[in-house]
Amino acid sequence: MRLARFALQMLIILPILFGVTFALVSMTGDESAEAQTRAGRDRFIHETAGQPAQRPRPANRQINEQAADAGEQRQLQAPAAKPAKAKPSANKGEFQPTTVRTLPAPLKSGEWIWDEGRAPAGPLRLVVDIDSEQIYAYRGGYEIGRATIIYGADHKPTPLGTFPILEKDIDHVSNLYDAPMPYMLRLTWDGVAVHSSEVDNRYATHGCVGVPDGFAAKLFANAKLGDIVTVTKGWTERWG
Repeated sequence: MRLARFALQMLIILPILFGVTFALVSMTGDESAEAQTRAGRDRFIHETAGQPAQRPRPANRQINEQAADAGEQRQLQAPAAKPAKAKPSANKGEFQPTTVRTLPAPLKSGEWIWDEGRAPAGPLRLVVDIDSEQIYAYRGGYEIGRATIIYGADHKPTPLGTFPILEKDIDHVSNLYDAPMPYMLRLTWDGVAVHSSEVDNRYATHGCVGVPDGFAAKLFANAKLGDIVTVTKGWTERWG
């Protein structure tokens, strides 16, 4: 009789214990799986955020509208030009612009402006001012662009003077330094040119005039062989 009662009790208790144990194991397994899934998701998000996508730079740039506007995000809003005041020229016979721009603030390294909408027809004329580290672009005496530059270091200075553009080469590589010189406008046959460069006032060149990439593209698209480039000092003080 006792044996039968014990067997009956076990038949009632064992299913209950089995059910409770199964529920506990299932809950533990779910929590562990969720933790692993969350950890994997967190690792994926961290790795993705830590490695932003980089847009590859084309190996061979073409002179098209897209290339010409490559630096627009660094361009300043160009204010309207106004007639230049009669300022004395430092050198007899020096080029004198008829219209200049007044900027709301000085250009910072790497910044440039370009606005040729109201400029008259005529050859491009470039003036590089070593003192202010700027280059000016004129058409028909009308200022259409301005940019910051880098120039030759003390041991390899950029020569002063007036030079015709001798050669244009969009993907030029220096024979002397094996360095890229995109949008190259050659000024001398011994290696001096205006070309695209990373413009930062901590840097210097081996005598060339380095200008921001977007500005260099604009110059290259507008310049013709024989157009004149003047490298001087004090231009901004007189005409800027």
